[in-house]
Amino acid sequence: MTDSIDGRRVIWYSLITLNIALEIWVRLILPIMTGHDGFYLWPNIDIVLHLLSGINIFLLFVLAFKWRPLEAILGVYAVQMGWEAIEIIGDWVMTQKGHMIDRFFTDGITDTIANISGACIGWILISKTRLNMTETRAHPRIARAIRNHLLLMLPIVPIGLWLLVVRETSYDALAVVWIIVAALIAYGIMISGKDTVRATKDS
Repeated sequence: MTDSIDGRRVIWYSLITLNIALEIWVRLILPIMTGHDGFYLWPNIDIVLHLLSGINIFLLFVLAFKWRPLEAILGVYAVQMGWEAIEIIGDWVMTQKGHMIDRFFTDGITDTIANISGACIGWILISKTRLNMTETRAHPRIARAIRNHLLLMLPIVPIGLWLLVVRETSYDALAVVWIIVAALIAYGIMISGKDTVRATKDS
């Protein structure tokens, strides 16, 4: 079992190193060499970085926090929603180059899909070690709170995409407010105890 755990961590640490090295290359080295960051030179590098971060955040939840894989995928989703909100707010308060401005209903949805896809790849990678998940623990209340948030977020996707097509504008303020309000509602449901019975069954 020790060898399998070590093997998983070798995979994780290798991918973290790759992730960090690529971030440094894209954000710091390329601007020095070419005058432009990697996002300007090859916009799709953002998808690659989100895939890698999805894998690494998934492995963080499973290997460090001992979350079960399905819960870890939800954890990746939660982190991504928080990142999107912070990124959009950051665009409002800081001067950004045009290609770096994040639009939720174009970039944000694509980034979220990439992150969750990365989490699924992470699950496949560690499943190849053939080590069972007995060392992980269930976190049913947190998992249900994140699932509730996901369900609350689903209606904004078709609404936002419709507005994007009709108005040709990504309503990022609406997205940020929806993310935050959905998080408050999901948290409120969790602490109210209404999920207690179902959470007990899930565990």
